[in-house]
Amino acid sequence: MKKIKMLGVAMMAAVVMMLTSCLGDTNTVTQGYGFGVIKSGAMFRPVAQMYGWWPVYATGLETLMTGDCVWLNFEYDTADPNNANIETNGYAYVTLLTEPVVLDKGSFNPVAPNFDEALPNEIALQYGAYGLGSAQYFAAVDDYLFLTPVFTGKEEQKNSWHLYYDPSAEPYMKDGINIYTFYVRGILETEGKGSDKDVADICPFYTYTYLTQINDKEADASHSQFGLEFKYVKEFDEETGAPVWAEVTDFIRFKAQKAAQ
Repeated sequence: MKKIKMLGVAMMAAVVMMLTSCLGDTNTVTQGYGFGVIKSGAMFRPVAQMYGWWPVYATGLETLMTGDCVWLNFEYDTADPNNANIETNGYAYVTLLTEPVVLDKGSFNPVAPNFDEALPNEIALQYGAYGLGSAQYFAAVDDYLFLTPVFTGKEEQKNSWHLYYDPSAEPYMKDGINIYTFYVRGILETEGKGSDKDVADICPFYTYTYLTQINDKEADASHSQFGLEFKYVKEFDEETGAPVWAEVTDFIRFKAQKAAQ
């Protein structure tokens, strides 16, 4: 199965899943963490498809459902006999260090947003996608995008997250690659408590096949890379209430890959 790949120095931490030896170079146990999507593996075992690494299996995944989006913190032992045939099995055996965190999904809308009208109970954001390229805040797993919007809110505040992308929109060129624009919007669903503070809320979005379509379009054009940027509403006009969209400069690079023949 073809995987969408990020590029860049910061991404390399994600590629190795932050796997670092906990006792020294001779130790066989490494620790990893990252975002994943639950899939059905060999023998119908639930495995987590992780970005940039093998799918992983652990007994703690048995209660999860196919399609669940999770954050995992685990240990991987190269000396475990179960890991002697990772390529044959199609996944690695790991031990979970904490309970899997199942993330609430946002909605994906393959249309252009209404740029001039605020959504009911829409909130302003500080970032639509904070920490692009950092394995703690961003990931692309199959056709899922894991984004981290940042906003000013309260404890226990609940928001719903909405990602827009217009498939008919043309990309623009920056730093020698085509950039595709996505739009992140948040809606207040439940009021929180206490004083305001900066809050980061990680949310996965299933983009159906649109991320793959972008990759295929770029690969078919013999382009080696493409980029995604994420625009967001930074405030609302005091007089009209219309959304004011932030000008973003950050984008995340991906490697354009041709489908296997």
